Amino acid sequence: MNSKKYFLIFNVIFFFLSFIGSVYQSFYIYDPFHWGLAQSSLELFSSSKPYKDFFIHYGFLYTLTNSIILELTNQNLISTMYLSAFFFSIANFLLCYIAFENFKIKASYFLPILIFLAHPFANHPWYNYQFYFLITVSIYFFLNEKKYSLFFTGLFVSLSCLVYENFIYLGFILVSIIFYLKNKTIKSYLIFLGFLIPQLIFHTYLLIYNLHDYWLKTFWLNEIFLKIYDLTFFELVIRYFEIFLSKSLFSFFTHPYYFLFLLIFVLNFYNFLNFIFVKKKLYTTEKNNIYFFVLSLICLFTYASTLHKLNIFRFSTGPIIGILFLVYFIEQKFPQDKNYILILIVLLLGSASLVPLKQENNRFFPLFEDLKNNYNSTQIKFFRHQKWRNETWNVINAIENQSKSIAKTCKEITRFINYTEDAFIYIIAKQYLDSDQYLFWYQNKKYHKLLSEHFNVEMDELVNNVNKFENGIIFFNLKDLNSFKEKINFSKFSFVEFTYSYQQKRKGIIVPDSCLKKIL
Repeated sequence: MNSKKYFLIFNVIFFFLSFIGSVYQSFYIYDPFHWGLAQSSLELFSSSKPYKDFFIHYGFLYTLTNSIILELTNQNLISTMYLSAFFFSIANFLLCYIAFENFKIKASYFLPILIFLAHPFANHPWYNYQFYFLITVSIYFFLNEKKYSLFFTGLFVSLSCLVYENFIYLGFILVSIIFYLKNKTIKSYLIFLGFLIPQLIFHTYLLIYNLHDYWLKTFWLNEIFLKIYDLTFFELVIRYFEIFLSKSLFSFFTHPYYFLFLLIFVLNFYNFLNFIFVKKKLYTTEKNNIYFFVLSLICLFTYASTLHKLNIFRFSTGPIIGILFLVYFIEQKFPQDKNYILILIVLLLGSASLVPLKQENNRFFPLFEDLKNNYNSTQIKFFRHQKWRNETWNVINAIENQSKSIAKTCKEITRFINYTEDAFIYIIAKQYLDSDQYLFWYQNKKYHKLLSEHFNVEMDELVNNVNKFENGIIFFNLKDLNSFKEKINFSKFSFVEFTYSYQQKRKGIIVPDSCLKKIL
């Protein structure tokens, strides 16, 4: 058996470890924010219009792929997690394969271990994992230099921009730089053709359904985060590096993965500057000089996705690409000591990544208590494969039963409002009642208020309509009861409190008395 077969087997082992671990831990996750945004995908194939009628947090392609998998699995939400797990593990596999096959890095055997320890399992059914997969595929085609490789390079960069729409500017800069570096034959223009086709299809769709104005509101959503933090973009960048350096240097032994990503940033930034200003040949061939420059450029561009918040899963689904240059650099500069250096990095990462101990790079691996006490319930189709605590199921099932009973018994009730941070409530209630609510969750906090202002959505007006016409119900947090007593006429409304749970805390439902008498 040759070395390539050995490497592929070794790489596949970590591919399956990551995929199976991601799927396994997803049974136990209760995350109504990240998972709850799947409501966008549930509504995509309905008569409602995306961007106009319902919120799409990230790219349209991300929403579309989740819609397809939900259709194929009869709206089983855990299937979106399977998709993220697949994208994450196959992207890691491909990145390691590129190091071995395209760059001939002898220390490639360390890469699957390092990448796995940095972030073992996919945490969320989130756009980052799909983006990472698509951008890695674009790198694969860029490096292979076959007849239509540049076309597919541009195509997959463009698709990654439709998953993470804020990457569109950097994506276009990227393909332009590659075009400049490759501008020797007519086929170099294929990269622009590949890039433009997905964008033209998407914007033609927006044009046909008059959705551009609504899409632009979502596209400029980053302004909200600057308002929340009360910072300018420049101040945000300064604060980002202050936190990044602090976590990297002062939490070296407890969270060494931050130092790893700082090292990746510094070395790739050095490689970028060296190519631009020095042009010193650090590599075995001129092609490698260009290849590693583009690789470093992609790595540095993807650090932009971590500006919003320093999460290891964000670092591990973009900036991790730069680990190829890190390992190559160590191999070239320290040929005698490279194995010792890489083993030391492995040991440091391993000391902070022991499963099932929860760490920042793996926050959702189930505890022994979860394995013992959590169980499965098939009452609600969206959650039929989840394993949650009894107290969690009691609240979830109560919301299902109340929503179904009210819709069936009280024909005058046609609307609901989810005035909580739990989007699962919206998903459940939407089966039986309509909602004019644009965002799937809402709290009386600065973040949600700014979002509502950005999209010109008046939550108070929705509440006033329910109060005036007595034609709706409101899910709310019990801590906000006094606030609702100022908005709702409780001589005509009453509230029902759901049982307490650790996950949902104290939740309740405000119902018109005329309806409540019928369902009690």
